[in-house]
Amino acid sequence: MFNFFENAIEIKEIIEKLKYERKLKILLVYSIHPSGKTITLPEWIKEAIKLYYSDYIEVFACGPSNEISISDSSDFYVKVNNVIKEKNIDILIDIEGGAANLDFMFRRFPTGITIPKIFWAIDTHQFLSLQKVKAKYFDIVFSAQKNAVKELGNNAYWLPAGASIYDEDYGFKRDINCAFIGNVIPSLHKTRKELIDFLKINIPGFGFFSNVFLENKARLASRIKIMVNQSLKNDINFRVFESMACGCMLITDKIINNGMEDLFQDGKDLIMFSSREDLKKKIQYYTSHEQERKNIAKSGQEKVLKYFTHEKIFKYMMNVIFEKILNNNNKEIPVMDKMDKKEKLQIESKCWCGDDVKNSIHLAYNQCINCDTFILKNVFTEEEIKKFYGFKEYWHEYQTQISHHPPIETRAINDIKDRVPVWFKTLKKYKNKINNIFEIGCAPGSFLKYCLDNGIKNIAGMEVDLDTCKFIEKNFNFPQKSITAGLFPELNTKRKFDVVCGFDLIEHIQDPIKAMKKVKSLLKKDGIFFFQTPCYRGENEQWEQFRTDEHVFLYTENGFRKLLDVVDLKVVDIIPGYFRDDMFVIGGLK
Repeated sequence: MFNFFENAIEIKEIIEKLKYERKLKILLVYSIHPSGKTITLPEWIKEAIKLYYSDYIEVFACGPSNEISISDSSDFYVKVNNVIKEKNIDILIDIEGGAANLDFMFRRFPTGITIPKIFWAIDTHQFLSLQKVKAKYFDIVFSAQKNAVKELGNNAYWLPAGASIYDEDYGFKRDINCAFIGNVIPSLHKTRKELIDFLKINIPGFGFFSNVFLENKARLASRIKIMVNQSLKNDINFRVFESMACGCMLITDKIINNGMEDLFQDGKDLIMFSSREDLKKKIQYYTSHEQERKNIAKSGQEKVLKYFTHEKIFKYMMNVIFEKILNNNNKEIPVMDKMDKKEKLQIESKCWCGDDVKNSIHLAYNQCINCDTFILKNVFTEEEIKKFYGFKEYWHEYQTQISHHPPIETRAINDIKDRVPVWFKTLKKYKNKINNIFEIGCAPGSFLKYCLDNGIKNIAGMEVDLDTCKFIEKNFNFPQKSITAGLFPELNTKRKFDVVCGFDLIEHIQDPIKAMKKVKSLLKKDGIFFFQTPCYRGENEQWEQFRTDEHVFLYTENGFRKLLDVVDLKVVDIIPGYFRDDMFVIGGLK
């Protein structure tokens, strides 16, 4: 790691290499913590950029309660994109920290943003499963903890948290032998609380200080000889860098297989302890061996100030961004007046029916002036769709962590107990004699299984991801290759079906006319289609079906009738669906 630090080029040189005629514009995305700016890492990074790099970089900050205040909502990044266009931003950096709301920190994704997108994950020892999902939406990911880098993807890099611009030795007399500075929440920091209670009893004059921040914290640390640290879950926390920057000798629990040994040497830059008794003995030893303590404190301080201040940390971040994105084949920094095909599609949006669109009640969607269909402004590529609907990515990570639904294995069981019998009973009202059936978007496979168990002899289905198809076939013992992998309507078959169905499916499809034409080609002369899809009935912008990472079209009943009319399919019936937001649409060939 130090080779990279030693060889990192200066920010000024990066700007010169880019041959940029103005300052680089960076937008930091984060929330100000309800308690204030004092405990917000991104705010410290912003201050460091302004202090050290203002000649080359113009930095902006947006988010809840921030200088550009954008309240949290499901369409948060749509509003951020407006800021990007207005300010002509070059790079977006989403830094975890400050928000008390986990939805904001981990469930807001920059879909539709085309400038370089950077995510810095901090507390991977607490939120790794959520961070892994979010990381997929960014070009480069940094992790404050080394042991999480592989989990965060091939575009992830280790970047320790570092020390802020406030962390320095103020030159005070060190009149406190040993102390801990930081907060202790009993439900979260049980081991830390027990350790502090032990030290209060066994180390005379041991100091415990909480709710001290920024310069006040650094001034207090400048009076402490030995600073104690207890990690939460084997993490290299801020206290490691802050304490040493202020000239304390740091004594910390052993942090294993997380890069601590790559940064600092035990016995030279800091001291590690293995147990409470070991900690007690080492505090007593270094309290009585003043020069050894001073030597260790000096060595640790010099290393932090040389490599791990926020001035240096940000420089390393920019080196990676420059090397991996900005300098890639001499590619210019993307600017909003140089749009690619995808961007133009987003701006020049038309409805599926070909008519113009207008702004809707939801910032992420336009609405057709003719058929009232809501059209997502963002346009997904085929690659993005396949990645999003992966077996692991969608049916485990997204479903459990974002949608708060159970994983596919549990859904396969639960769906048969509730919605599937209702779907089947409704279907049989419109088509009693069914020999074969084809379900589009058939995961978790429960409906096809129910059909087999209730007299329909031949079933077939389609899902985006091959692993999902294999799971369905294996889980329900379906014939091999009965479930086809791919993006509907790209299906190569000459078979005809009594029923073509799809539940919570049509709203995900990017070309509804092409899809319904394919449905038409799959039906027998007396066959029917049977779909469940959300139906807009005048809800406000908080309608939960406005899901900007998956719902591409949202229809009114009138809009769906027009879609079927365009492809020359008849409507047999439209009735309320199983869920209150949905409608069942039943129809067939004319």
